[in-house]
Amino acid sequence: MVSITIKNLTKKYGKVTAVKDLNLQIKDKEFFVFLGPSGCGKTTTLFAVAGLIKVDTGEIWIGDDLVTSAEKGIFRPPQERGISMVFQDYAIYPHMNVYENIAFPLRIMKMNNLEIAQAVKKTAKLLGIAQFLDRKPRQLSGGQRQRVALGRAIVRTPKIFLMDEPLANLDAKLRVQTRTDLKRLQMNLGVTTICVTHDQVEAMVMADRIMVQRDGVVEQVGTPNELYNSPANQFVAGFVGSPEMNFIESNLIKQDKTLRLNAKGFTVCLPGEMRSKLEGHVGGEVIMGIRPDDLHENPCAVGAEPENVFRMMLELIEPVGPQLILHVKVGDVPLVAAVKDTKTRVGEGIPIEIDPKKVHVFDKKTGKSLI
Repeated sequence: MVSITIKNLTKKYGKVTAVKDLNLQIKDKEFFVFLGPSGCGKTTTLFAVAGLIKVDTGEIWIGDDLVTSAEKGIFRPPQERGISMVFQDYAIYPHMNVYENIAFPLRIMKMNNLEIAQAVKKTAKLLGIAQFLDRKPRQLSGGQRQRVALGRAIVRTPKIFLMDEPLANLDAKLRVQTRTDLKRLQMNLGVTTICVTHDQVEAMVMADRIMVQRDGVVEQVGTPNELYNSPANQFVAGFVGSPEMNFIESNLIKQDKTLRLNAKGFTVCLPGEMRSKLEGHVGGEVIMGIRPDDLHENPCAVGAEPENVFRMMLELIEPVGPQLILHVKVGDVPLVAAVKDTKTRVGEGIPIEIDPKKVHVFDKKTGKSLI
C-alpha cells in the first residue's frame, strides 16, 4: 500500500507563502489532481512530495516512510522516494532514440541488457509506441513525445507517479485523447498518481479526487461530483464547471412563509428544505449561484409564467457542439444558460426557468456556501 500523507506543510519564498499549513491524505492507487490557477501552490506541493524542494515546516509520508520532516531534519532525495515524474516540456534526450530514452533510467539502475529490452518493449507496447523505438524525438509528434516521457517514467515501476501539467503542450484534440489514455494507463498500472493542472476539465475527467488550491491555501478536497454539485465556496463554484456558474448579488427575504432570493429584476422562490440552513441569514445580502445547465427554456410558460420562470432578453447565441450557450438578460442582470436547442432569435424575449433546487447561496463577505 502506497498512500501519501502530508501534515502541516508550509513553504515560503521570502515573504511569499506558496503553501500554507496543508494537510492531505492521498489513498493507495488513487488518481489525485492538484487544481488551481497559476501561483496557487500546486506545483510547489508536487515538488515537495517529489523531494525537489525542502519545506519550512511539516511532514510528508510515503506509505509508512517519513521522507520529509523539517522539524526532525529528515529529507530523502528523489531517488530514494520511489517516484517517477513527467514534466510539462517532456524532458527527453534529443540525441537518443525512443528505445534509449525509455531505457535510460534502467541503465542508471545497472540492469542487464536482456531485462532492459524486455521492460522497454513491454512499456512501449502499453503506450502504443512500439513502432517508434528507432526514431529520434524530432521525428515524433507532440503526443508521441509525451508518451515517450511517460514511458521513461513508468518503466521503473515506481511507487508514485507525479505529473506536472503533462498535457499543456498538446493541441486541443490530442489533449482529449491523451487524458483518456492517462486515466486508462493509471488504472492498468494501479500506481498512486498525482497530477497538477490548471484545467478544470482535465481534472474532472481524470481525477478520483481533486484538491482545489488558491494562494497557497486548500479551498476544498473532494470527488469531481462533490466539487461540481456541492462547492464549499464561491471560488470553487466559479473555478469548477464550464461555462462558469452565474453569480447574482441578492437579498434573502421571507415572504408568505417562503424564503426568496431577491435580485435586481427578479425573485427566486427557494424550496422548503433550504429553510433550516438559511433561516438565520434572512434580511442579509448574499450571492446567488446557478449553473448554466440549470437554466431551462420553458416555452409552455409563455402565456401565464409560473414562479421561477422569467422573461429574459436573448442577446447572443454560441453554438458549442451538442449545446447552445445563450447569453440572456433579465432586468439589469446578465446570465448564461446552456440548452440543447432554441427557436428564439437574438433580440427576442425568451422564457427561462431557474431550477430552485439547484440554486447555491454564498455569504457575500466570506464567499462560503450557506447550503
